[in-house]
Amino acid sequence: MAKKLFRKKARKKERAQPEIPPPKTAAEYIGKVIVAPEVLATVARKAVLGVRGVSGMSTLVTGSFNRLLKRAPAHQGVRLEVKEGRVALDIYLVAKTNVNLQRMGEEIQNQVSRDIQELVGMPVETVNVHIEEIEAAKIPRPSPAKRT
Repeated sequence: MAKKLFRKKARKKERAQPEIPPPKTAAEYIGKVIVAPEVLATVARKAVLGVRGVSGMSTLVTGSFNRLLKRAPAHQGVRLEVKEGRVALDIYLVAKTNVNLQRMGEEIQNQVSRDIQELVGMPVETVNVHIEEIEAAKIPRPSPAKRT
């Protein structure tokens, strides 16, 4: 009878340890993941607008005909290029007044680079920040004098 108990325990141990497949490598996955340039531009734009001191994105108006019509391209304020899996960005923006522009530019570079690397997984080669304008300070207008 002791032999029967021993055999049952051995069988239970075999069943209790299911075989776990090894994790898949990148070569074993099927297909590709392609990120559209519009997505990269949106990630960059949102990162820029989240930095303190940025008033908004500047419109990139290129070409004399487009300047005349004041048409802006689809990627307002962001021009990017992807070469060999690396992203190079040019950011065009309007800054608020009373902001240290150098610190703001460095923060934009860090934030854009970090967001693209974390959200998209692509390495960032360069982030060039172009401060096109500084938001005009609002000057209070004197109220018109009342005539009596």
